[in-house]
Amino acid sequence: MERRKSVRFQLPVPVVLKWNDERGVAEHGGGFSRDISSQGIFVHCSTFPPEGAEVTIEVALPPLQAGFQGLQLRACGRVVRVESIGETCGMAVVADFAMPEPVSASRAELEQANESKAAGWNLARPGFVAD
Repeated sequence: MERRKSVRFQLPVPVVLKWNDERGVAEHGGGFSRDISSQGIFVHCSTFPPEGAEVTIEVALPPLQAGFQGLQLRACGRVVRVESIGETCGMAVVADFAMPEPVSASRAELEQANESKAAGWNLARPGFVAD
């Protein structure tokens, strides 16, 4: 029985993880996502926190159109599973990606995007910040 509340998308993009170890020392690692949803992510990585650890996750999404910046997703979450996959490791993190951080775009970029209505997106909508 499927228990997930949101759709997962297979999307291999760069991921940066930050956490504190058991002594409170700041640690970090990176890897690539296997899949992502609005409520979590699975990350392939070589350095990772233990199961149950609180983490900050940053995901770099590519731009939808050439000449534009991508979107930076940032969320706090908790590692719910760590697994070995051959010679690499991966982990599942529960995190709320529903509110992405805006990426600054210049006024010219916003106007150009609105003129072309690139892929139906209006980049001047709330959540995007113009210079």
